[in-house]
Amino acid sequence: MIATAVPAVSVVIPTYNRKALLPRVIGSILAQTEHDLEIIIVDDGSTDDTEAWFRATYADPRIRYERLAQNQGVHVVRNRGLELARGASLVFLDSDDELLPDALERGQKALDGGFGMCIAPFRRDDGSLTSFDRQEGELPFIDLLCEHGMRDTKNSFAIMRREAIGDVRFAGKNLDFIFYRRVGARTRIYFLPEPLGLYHEGEVSMTKARKVPDIGLSIVRARVLADFLDEFGQLLIEHRPLMYGFYAYGASVGLLLAGETKRAREFARGAARQQPRLKYIFWSLFVSLPFSPALAWLGFSVKKVLYKFQIRI
Repeated sequence: MIATAVPAVSVVIPTYNRKALLPRVIGSILAQTEHDLEIIIVDDGSTDDTEAWFRATYADPRIRYERLAQNQGVHVVRNRGLELARGASLVFLDSDDELLPDALERGQKALDGGFGMCIAPFRRDDGSLTSFDRQEGELPFIDLLCEHGMRDTKNSFAIMRREAIGDVRFAGKNLDFIFYRRVGARTRIYFLPEPLGLYHEGEVSMTKARKVPDIGLSIVRARVLADFLDEFGQLLIEHRPLMYGFYAYGASVGLLLAGETKRAREFARGAARQQPRLKYIFWSLFVSLPFSPALAWLGFSVKKVLYKFQIRI
């Protein structure tokens, strides 16, 4: 089947050393009841011969593959996929996800009701669902922003119109939620309560990965979080102050490491004010010390050494 010049849907899949998982997710997309689609595989510099395997396995013109010269992070890969995508609507999947056969068709129909984004749960391997626990219908942006009614596992299937995405891009590693909230802030959102895909939890926990001490990554994440709070912080304070406190603390830590002391102190005070936990109160006092940036660097360096030591035990 020859792909149309402008397919109805583009499905973007980042991958890194996961060629064993790709057949499952690709197969689930090719089996969709919606046939007017394209699949864009963006390889983040894999070293497991993913490219050679892909070239030998797939000849379907609807599947496009691009390999980055070096590993740059999943947010960079997703943005590259967005640049390559031609579809009127877009879906971003991970390489260990899987779509149910009518996922794209049902998502498209929901968008036809005047919505720019449609989200739905995934079904986990144990049968439980991810995302929101609520009835079908329009999802107010404030509920998306503040995760009102969200289940413990937050991952969602999401299909978005290209015009709703506009110039919004993925801003940092493990900060995908900011992308979807920025898109949701500029369009109407529809929620389907039935799962449209399968969420297979990988061997590497994202929560565990976030605990690996990395000063450079902490600074980048902090600046992205700070910009996010500049946009939506007041809404969070009004509707979900505890969430504001969590994000403000994260922003404060990285900003202090970056030497942006004034801004770090502002977010630290905000975190302690909105979520007065002992940890946040102590941190707000710590950042007021004259040498707090240097002390933070020292503490982070010690933490990194201890983390490496624990890994080797």
